[in-house]
Amino acid sequence: MKIAQKNLDNLKKFAPFLESTSTLGWIWIAFLVLIIISGFAAIIYQISEGQIVTGMRDYVSWSLYKVNFIFFMGVGLAGALTSSVLHLANPSWKKPIVRISELMAIISLIIGPVYILCDVGRLDRLINVFIYARLASPITWDVIAILMELIVCIVFLYLGLIHNFAILRDYDQLKVSKFKKRLYRFMAINYENTPEQKKQIEWSQNVLAVMVIPMGIIVYSVIAWLFGMTKQAGWDSTIFGPYFVIAASFGGISALIIVLASFRKFFKFEEYITIKHFNILANTMLILAFFYGYLSFSEYFSKWYGFATFNTELINMLFDFSGYGPWFVYANFIAMLAPMLILAIPKWRTITSITISAIIVVTAFWVKCYLIIIPTLESQHLPIQDSRPEWINYTPSLVEITLTLAGFATFCLFLTLAAKFVTVLPSSVEIEDRSYTK
Repeated sequence: MKIAQKNLDNLKKFAPFLESTSTLGWIWIAFLVLIIISGFAAIIYQISEGQIVTGMRDYVSWSLYKVNFIFFMGVGLAGALTSSVLHLANPSWKKPIVRISELMAIISLIIGPVYILCDVGRLDRLINVFIYARLASPITWDVIAILMELIVCIVFLYLGLIHNFAILRDYDQLKVSKFKKRLYRFMAINYENTPEQKKQIEWSQNVLAVMVIPMGIIVYSVIAWLFGMTKQAGWDSTIFGPYFVIAASFGGISALIIVLASFRKFFKFEEYITIKHFNILANTMLILAFFYGYLSFSEYFSKWYGFATFNTELINMLFDFSGYGPWFVYANFIAMLAPMLILAIPKWRTITSITISAIIVVTAFWVKCYLIIIPTLESQHLPIQDSRPEWINYTPSLVEITLTLAGFATFCLFLTLAAKFVTVLPSSVEIEDRSYTK
């Protein structure tokens, strides 16, 4: 396969990241690996000692594990939707975003369900979920939907990478190990960039992109129904499906902005990932902020205005500034207003300000996941006899915090390793107009 001159020029710039790792890069990888190893030690300790080492008790039977599950699944949804929509719409500026969002989706869909395994007490009975699955159970729907979405996303990403694998296979000046070269050759599956091959891959990607969009929405809606189909305070809601999808898209787009800013800074991609891309994602985040604000107001106002005692107790907990109040304001007001104030004024729009607003939103999304789960479980309307304060009030243990940090470290490590194996930007990506690079 003859490498186009444009691809060859880009490969000369991308090749150093595939060929070697700087000292700073090794320090970063070692730091992430140490956090992940501490996570392995924490889960081994939890398995050996039992879940008493966590903060979970009779009232709060879910913990940071469930919070992290919802968070990562939300980031996965946003990544999958972004890559699929951009592939189908095919705008000229999509290439620097699509592959990174695909990687985010797959990594998040792998990490998220692992937290469910940390949450359950009898991993030896996990096989029963498949052997004795009940189709009437939303948990069964969740398992099937997540597995299907993960498989489709992996195939979708691989089809987009075949051309890159073939280029790396045929690029003689690439100084990588023989094993890596053989792996590129194997992954390229004899691709020669013929019109027929290009047509088949394009058709397959279009089909998968169409599949990913409804599947992603269904997966996160099913997660929402796990809450909405109960009579728990705060969960008994008919809008949890769209509310979860909008909140996940809001937080996931913000996570994508942070990842793009990181790649742009540390991989020197200023010529490819420009203010133009950040502005487009910022506009998307701004639109989602309005939807998120509206749904948040509808959700909490209807509960506050209603007369259900258990909902009133929950609202009082959320507005109590000696407890959850500051976090509630941060997750529902600051997360909505920050993008509006920062991004609505054109002269304030810089890559730095957009990234800061994204950091605010993505951290608020995690806090929102926490507020959906923990306060509700702490305000049970069916009291337990002889309930002690330590049974009711949840405090994360060091084990849970360590495993939470390990999950985020794994996310960063997988993205870093992916960038060392393939070009995270397609080799055919074009340099944007110089006026956009400031």
